[in-house]
Amino acid sequence: MTAVALFDEDRHEDLVGAVWNESSARAAIDSIVADTIATFSPDGFWPIHPIDRSPERAEVLTPIYYGAAGVVWALHHLDQLPTTIASALPDIAASNRRTGPSDGTGLLLGSAGIELLSHLIDRTPTPFPAQSFARDEDRPANGILWGRAGSALGALHLHRATANDSSLAVFRTLVQSLVDEWRAFDGAWLWHAPLYGHTDRMLSALHGMAGNLAPIVVGRAYLPPQTRDLAAERISTTLERTAIRDGALVNWQLVYGDSTRPTAHTRLLQHCNGAPGVVNVFGAWPDPRIDELLRGAGELIWRAGPIKKRPSLCHGVPGSGFAFLRLFERTGDEVWLDRARRFAMHAIAQDGRALAETGQRKYSLWTGDLGLAVYLDHCLEGRPGFPTIDYF
Repeated sequence: MTAVALFDEDRHEDLVGAVWNESSARAAIDSIVADTIATFSPDGFWPIHPIDRSPERAEVLTPIYYGAAGVVWALHHLDQLPTTIASALPDIAASNRRTGPSDGTGLLLGSAGIELLSHLIDRTPTPFPAQSFARDEDRPANGILWGRAGSALGALHLHRATANDSSLAVFRTLVQSLVDEWRAFDGAWLWHAPLYGHTDRMLSALHGMAGNLAPIVVGRAYLPPQTRDLAAERISTTLERTAIRDGALVNWQLVYGDSTRPTAHTRLLQHCNGAPGVVNVFGAWPDPRIDELLRGAGELIWRAGPIKKRPSLCHGVPGSGFAFLRLFERTGDEVWLDRARRFAMHAIAQDGRALAETGQRKYSLWTGDLGLAVYLDHCLEGRPGFPTIDYF
C-alpha cells in the first residue's frame, strides 16, 4: 500500500463486505437504546465497562465525554429519553462535582456541561448562567475536552438555544482569548500549550489545534468579520504546512515540531488524532483552498480501512465515518455517503463482537455504544455534524 508511512496498518482491519442496510441500522440503534434504558439504575446510573475500570477512576462515571451525562445526551438526541432517566440529571451533576476532574467546570468533563444539558432538556425559564463557562477563560488552550475551546462551545450552544446575549459575549471573549495566544511557528499558526506533563504544539481535534479552532468554525457566523478573515488565512496556511503526504493522500500527526512526548510523531486515523478529526472540524469551513487537503484525508481514511478498536466517536469507526458524512455535505458526491454507510455496517459488526466478548455494553457517548447509535442515526439521513461539537 502506498500510504504505509501515513498510518499504522496494524491498527486497521479489512472492511466487511456487507452493503448498507437501513433495517439493520435501525435495529442496532433500537437494541442499544433498549439495553441502555433497561440497564439504568438511579444509584449508579450505568455500570462501568471492564476496560474503563482503573484505580484512578471513580466507581461512577458521569461526564458527557465518557459517562452518564453523555448517555442522557444521546438518548435525548435520539428522542428516546424516559422521564425517569432525565430526572436523574441533577444527581449526575452532583456526582460529577464530587468525583469529576478537580479543576473541571467545562463542557465535556465538568459540571457546567451537565447543567447546561439539564437546562436545555427541562427548558426552564430561569436563564442558565453563562458565567459557568466564562470562568474558564484562564484555562490552557489545549482543546475541547477540558480546555478553553470546550467552554467556548458551551457558551455558543447556550446562545443558539436561548438567544442569551450574555452567553454570546462569553463565547466571543473566550474565542478572542484563544486568538490572542495563536502564534506563528515554522510557517504554521499553533498553540504552545500544556497537557499531561508536556508542553508542545498539538494538532489534534481533541487536545490541539483543530480542537481549539472548533468554536471558530462552528460559531463563525457570530464572530466579527476581522476574526473570520484572520482565521481563514491562518487555517489554510496551517493545514497545508502541517500536512504529511503520500501522493494525494494526507494525514496529520499528533504534534508539530519538537516535543518530549513519546507519541509526538504518531500518525493515527481517529477523530481524536489525525485526519478524521481534521475533516470533522474543517470540513465545515467554507474555504476552497483546503478542498484538496480534505479530499486527500478522506481518501486515506477509506484506503486504510476501519480501526480495529471497538466502535466509538473518539477513537473508532464512527468518528472516522463522520468525516465521510462531512465530505458528502461539502462535495455533494454520494461516494462519501456510501463510504460512511459502509463504515456504519462494519461498526455494527464490531459492536456485536465486542458485546459477545464481554457480555456488557459500553455506556458512553464519546467512547462507547451510544456514540455508535448517534452515528447510525446520522447515516440514515446522510446528515453531517459531530455530536456535542457542531450541535448540542
